[in-house]
Amino acid sequence: MADSFQNEVPKARINLKLDLHTGG
Repeated sequence: MADSFQNEVPKARINLKLDLHTGG
C-alpha cells in the first residue's frame, strides 16, 4: 500500500507542475 502511495504522489505532483507550466 505504501509503495502504491509513493508511486501515485510524485505522479500527481508532476501532473500539477505540468498543468501550471502550461498555464492550465
